[in-house]
Amino acid sequence: MKSYRNNKKKEERAVLKYFSQAFPDFPKGKIIETESPDFVITSNPKRKLGIELTRLTQPKLSNQEFTIAQINSLKKTISSKAQKLFDSRNDYPLYLSIFFNDNIKVTRNDITEVAEHCT
Repeated sequence: MKSYRNNKKKEERAVLKYFSQAFPDFPKGKIIETESPDFVITSNPKRKLGIELTRLTQPKLSNQEFTIAQINSLKKTISSKAQKLFDSRNDYPLYLSIFFNDNIKVTRNDITEVAEHCT
């Protein structure tokens, strides 16, 4: 469990560093790591800003077999496979857009077959 917390804090520090470098208006000041909020930035003794980092994910619903992230990953894999199949057979480029019917069940075992139908 301690390893998970260390990894989480390491990831949070990396995200905060990225945002502080990417946005010129990011508040300047001393950054203090805390548990809640994740960070406090103090620019002077009377001014503090708390930053809580949150990862947005959508858990699977009770009637779903897979999470939204798993479904999106599968769709991305199918799209990538279809693009590679097309590229291996043709000398001209393909700009690929695939619309998935959420009522049709597809698993990792179906990737190649579905990709074949896309090309």
